[in-house]
Amino acid sequence: MKNNNLFWERFNKKNFKLGLSHLFDRKKFNDEITYPYNQINEIRSILVILLEVFKKKLFFLDYGGSLISNSYLFSITQKKFRNKNFFKNVSCNIYNPQYNFLENKSFLKFKKIILKNTPINFISKIPKTKKYDLVIFGSCLQYEKKLSNIDLFKKKKPEFVLITQTPISESNKSYECIQQNHKVLNYVHTLNDIKKKLLKNRYEIIYISSINPVMTGFKKKDYFNKVSYLNIIFKLL
Repeated sequence: MKNNNLFWERFNKKNFKLGLSHLFDRKKFNDEITYPYNQINEIRSILVILLEVFKKKLFFLDYGGSLISNSYLFSITQKKFRNKNFFKNVSCNIYNPQYNFLENKSFLKFKKIILKNTPINFISKIPKTKKYDLVIFGSCLQYEKKLSNIDLFKKKKPEFVLITQTPISESNKSYECIQQNHKVLNYVHTLNDIKKKLLKNRYEIIYISSINPVMTGFKKKDYFNKVSYLNIIFKLL
């Protein structure tokens, strides 16, 4: 397998550059995104927009995310058609446990322009005193060996949790699979473990959709009749 630190550094640098391109390219629209990213983008974007409309003020955390995760939602292209003040009461924190963007000199060059044009703020540590309305886990839980290590749901529980593009075991058995396209180890958790160990049995599913499991990058024997590739919205009970 690849050296994880080196892999995540290259992976996140590549996605950051791609996110900048999407953020400031006036010609790009969401329908140019290929499957399954178009599906994932629509789910997260519509959820954020609806919460902003109904809550009037929205504070959300993108756990394991990067600029590309939110670049279409806050892009210049979208701004051309949207009221410029629509997201004035929205704040998005991006925290990536695999890579600290704030230690990257190339990133720091763009930090001011990102803050000026979007509600996105990269953080190196999750504040314990703030309560998020929404927490997003975008294709990152499979890289966490122990879900109980993610300490976000003990005290200030978010009202909604969105999990996207995540391989999940259909049985009560968890798996370890190699992602063939990246040669990175994945920990495939069960849905019960996600509910219990991560969400502390305090959330219910209100929406679920699937992605073709071929997109996991696993060998067929690893996913056939074992693993579903899912997007799930949870709501606090």
